[in-house]
Amino acid sequence: MALDATMERFRKNCEVREMKSSVSLTCACGALVPASEEAILTAAASLALFAWLLTLHPDASGRIYAAYGGVYVSVALVWLWAVDGVRPTLWDVAGVGLCLAGMAVIMLAPRS
Repeated sequence: MALDATMERFRKNCEVREMKSSVSLTCACGALVPASEEAILTAAASLALFAWLLTLHPDASGRIYAAYGGVYVSVALVWLWAVDGVRPTLWDVAGVGLCLAGMAVIMLAPRS
């Protein structure tokens, strides 16, 4: 019952849109509305699978995770622009550049 009242309040106060690959509903004012149990369990299982797959890599999994982090931040900014319709600022682009540069230092450093 409380969730129904919350959803109604969001419908009145802001536009609610369902993001295609998100596990929650996001309204234009930035509030999150909980998703179904199935969506949350699927997301949790995907995250657990990803973490397990990192352990299988022959190189140090921390370095692989650093590479993933740089790509994740970059894709998040593309998502912001392409899906949410929010054009990234110069500071957003600079931040992504720093993330990718940091990822490159970690991944491409000489190893002994």
